[in-house]
Amino acid sequence: MRIRLPAFFVVASLAAACSAAPPSPPPSPGRSATPTATTTPTGTPSATRAPLRVPAMDEGSKTLLKAGPSNGSMDLGEIPRGKGPLWVLFDCRGSGKAQVILGTEATLNPTCEPDGAFAYKMDLTLSRTLPVQVQVTGELEWALRITR
Repeated sequence: MRIRLPAFFVVASLAAACSAAPPSPPPSPGRSATPTATTTPTGTPSATRAPLRVPAMDEGSKTLLKAGPSNGSMDLGEIPRGKGPLWVLFDCRGSGKAQVILGTEATLNPTCEPDGAFAYKMDLTLSRTLPVQVQVTGELEWALRITR
């Protein structure tokens, strides 16, 4: 037995189905959205701090080493041999102390409380690779880029 529906009923049903918004996908397990602003109980939005990122570099420079954002001390590897200005770009925030140790050549002591962005320029000719370490104390978040 076949049921015949009036033409206007079929057209109206198709139009309603096509105009309905598709269902939103379910959230991915283990991932959540990071809000850019929070709402206080009064409904007023308040800005949140942007995440700490690896410092940007100048056009024409070459990244030799980058690390972070991180919260602890770390051996970062080595800078290759070379000559010319060496830039150490270090961003940090939080409470604690930081040291950027460039082998036996230099130890940098940026001040991070509460926020800091530092650029150190050194004219070094490296005849060998140079190990780099970041040592931190306290609740300190940091990110580093070394360029030439």
